[in-house]
Amino acid sequence: MLRVVMAVRASPGIFSAVVPTLGGVSPVRVERLSAAAGGGVTGLWDAVSGTVRVDFAGNVGGPGTNGTASGSIDAQLTLPNGSQPIHVFGTWGCSFANKGEG
Repeated sequence: MLRVVMAVRASPGIFSAVVPTLGGVSPVRVERLSAAAGGGVTGLWDAVSGTVRVDFAGNVGGPGTNGTASGSIDAQLTLPNGSQPIHVFGTWGCSFANKGEG
């Protein structure tokens, strides 16, 4: 099973799929899991080119609120040795609960 993991900015725009976030996290990666329910990571692809687009980001960072974000992605990824290329593209959306008081 493959899982796409993205770290996106909290504001609309077009961002590099390669340049690490402020926390040093790769913005786009794909993990191969040993089991459908999670399991251990047995492969890790990182973006080598491409973009992540954030079209909407609402209530991002507002304590005690529910946030949403959506956009699109078009990125090329490889294993650390440059092998097994993967092309990830399409639209994405997520919702989340902001932690904190407020």
